[in-house]
Amino acid sequence: KIPSCSMRNTLLEGDHLFVNKFIYGTRIFYPDISSGFKIKMKRFWVIKKPKRGDVVVFSAPPEALEPYEREAGVKKDFVKRCIGVDGDKIEIKRKQLYINDVLQKEPYVVFSDVYNDNISQRDNFGPITIPTGHYLMLGDNRDNSDDSRDWGFVPEENLIGKAFGVWMSWDSENHNVRWKRIGNAVR
Repeated sequence: KIPSCSMRNTLLEGDHLFVNKFIYGTRIFYPDISSGFKIKMKRFWVIKKPKRGDVVVFSAPPEALEPYEREAGVKKDFVKRCIGVDGDKIEIKRKQLYINDVLQKEPYVVFSDVYNDNISQRDNFGPITIPTGHYLMLGDNRDNSDDSRDWGFVPEENLIGKAFGVWMSWDSENHNVRWKRIGNAVR
């Protein structure tokens, strides 16, 4: 379920998603003898890796959580768009995204205000190169998204799946179903 406006207008608050949890591989849990039989997770049988533009569901990195959430062991799933894959050089200049020094067309992105020199991390970011096994995730509502610009890269082991459809959409302001969104593909 989408709780915030960070992916607007692609996803709206109250959208419930279909997620393919097998596309980026499945996970097995096993006891790790070297760490006192703690349960560890390993990903295997990767069908494909996320590509730029995929809307991805992933476990939030600890840096993305509030300190009290980290202390309490809270687990949260986030939904963002994969902007960069390992080896990509990413830079945002005056709200414009450059991948490997090429300006990107992003028809899904919305901005709520104009460029602001005082918000350097949001409107100007990088250049930064994505390390192997990591991804850069950004919200489509760039001015209102807490994302990789704030808490860093998402490691491959945090990936849960690819969002591909809306199965339910609840408008909490008007207390009714958004019938026209049900069955929409996530692009």
